Amino acid sequence: MGKIFQIGFNRCGTRSICHFFDKHKIPVIHWDNGNLAATIRSNDLAGEELLKGYEKFTLYSDIIDKWAHEHPFATSQYYKKLDIQYPGSKFIFNDRPVEDWIQSRLRHSRGQFAKDFQKHLEINEEQLKQIWRDEYIKHKLDVYEYFTDRDHDLLKYSIAKDSILKLTTFFNEYRLNPKLWGNVQKNSKLRSRTYVRGVSSWL
Repeated sequence: MGKIFQIGFNRCGTRSICHFFDKHKIPVIHWDNGNLAATIRSNDLAGEELLKGYEKFTLYSDIIDKWAHEHPFATSQYYKKLDIQYPGSKFIFNDRPVEDWIQSRLRHSRGQFAKDFQKHLEINEEQLKQIWRDEYIKHKLDVYEYFTDRDHDLLKYSIAKDSILKLTTFFNEYRLNPKLWGNVQKNSKLRSRTYVRGVSSWL
């Protein structure tokens, strides 16, 4: 079985997807304090395989580095290269209505997530919302175009309207049990302790 990359944005069910696979004892890595995204970037600059240092995992989730404010969402830059370097991989574009997503980001970490972006970029909230809106729309269009006629490689999954059966059917080789699916609370603990550093404050 190949790698699985979750390439939708954070605040679109990334934690719930990650926990669901974790419950099936599938090795998962989620965010890792931004180190996952930062490592992918540094590996790329060094000419290394993008996942060097994280090779043992199957599912890669929430590949975002908050402190890389201009380009924090690493998978929007690297999903094509991940596809090339790791043939046979599957991708999940986890989705929700864009305005709901923006509001969720504004509430994230009691508003601190958005405030950090505004401070670094020297913009107000309305300007930040437009940047996020444009980024979201562009990334979604790019992903859908890249995976044209590759429905077996990309799962388009709306957390607002799609049943978990859509996900379990797409990954039927993993024999995922839909009864284990559910919304995950911030204080939920993951079985795999290898990547939980800082998880409660960001998910």
